[in-house]
Amino acid sequence: MSRYNTFLKAANVVAYLLVIFVNCLVGVDKDKPVIEPEPGNNNTLSFTFSHNLTEHHLLPATFTFGIWGLIYPLLGGFVIYQWFDAAEAATVEGIQYYHVVASILNVTWLLIWVSTPFRIF
Repeated sequence: MSRYNTFLKAANVVAYLLVIFVNCLVGVDKDKPVIEPEPGNNNTLSFTFSHNLTEHHLLPATFTFGIWGLIYPLLGGFVIYQWFDAAEAATVEGIQYYHVVASILNVTWLLIWVSTPFRIF
């Protein structure tokens, strides 16, 4: 195993752990105050939702985000499987740094989601 292969696999592990860590931080940040809409305000650009709103049409139902409960363990399985000899070609030649880039984009999206005042959850 070359240094490049080891570095690539270690980068995949670090990227996966970073995504899990940031996602946990976002989940803990649910106590952030949300701006309530003013009654009679028809400006949709300034309209935000509160935590107790049951129906809205901008996002799917909350349970649809439960798919991440399947995606993260599968990504964890990939991070473990990449260290076996059978996955050497698939990891080094196929996936390369795409997992790292996707993880960085996921972390960026999560941090933007937390910092925006128009959060729905």
